[in-house]
Amino acid sequence: MTAIRQAVMNLAFLAIVAIAAIMLVPAALGYHRYVILTGSMTGTYDRGSVIFDKPVPTSTLKAGDPITYSPPPGFSSLDLVTHRIVKVTDRKGMRVYKTKGDANNEPDAWEFMLPQPTQDRVMFHVPKIGYLFALLSMRQYRVFLIGIPAVVAALAVVMGMWREAGRLAGDEREGLPDWGTIDHDAMPVHGRLGPLPDAAPVFVGLPSTATAVDFAWARGA
Repeated sequence: MTAIRQAVMNLAFLAIVAIAAIMLVPAALGYHRYVILTGSMTGTYDRGSVIFDKPVPTSTLKAGDPITYSPPPGFSSLDLVTHRIVKVTDRKGMRVYKTKGDANNEPDAWEFMLPQPTQDRVMFHVPKIGYLFALLSMRQYRVFLIGIPAVVAALAVVMGMWREAGRLAGDEREGLPDWGTIDHDAMPVHGRLGPLPDAAPVFVGLPSTATAVDFAWARGA
């Protein structure tokens, strides 16, 4: 059972570390995280994938780059779309973009400009974990997915401490010495020193704080 408990504790710890890493590390490195909700990019970023975007200079974008952006008002019910740029045209000094979902037969019905100096471009993705993020967005599931592994790990630690305390109690019942409070006369001192005067003990070449062993040697027990 000890091996099973240890395995459960290890799995719980790894689950917590993995979730924390996925949520925190990319953000600390400057990435923006998005969950793919539709099938327009199936084959590249399947539904349920999490994509990690990083802001790049808008002027560097070109055909073939996958970007995450807000479509023009009235064209889409989605606040954000991740599609691939298929065309960039220059109109009176302004760059105009056309995008398309990799799984769609036709390009998007709209064209748009990107007025900001930077734009989120997809750098990499992780399949399927978007479902986990969807669950984590709901409080009841977040408590379950994060709280339960934490509780299991804490219980495993408490059980280990309780088991160790029981072992120590058993040793005391069997008459085994407590090395922290043992009388110096019980110490197996070899090469006894001659008796010292009754004055205060003198410690020569010993630590400034006397332990049971130090005191036994100093007195020449």
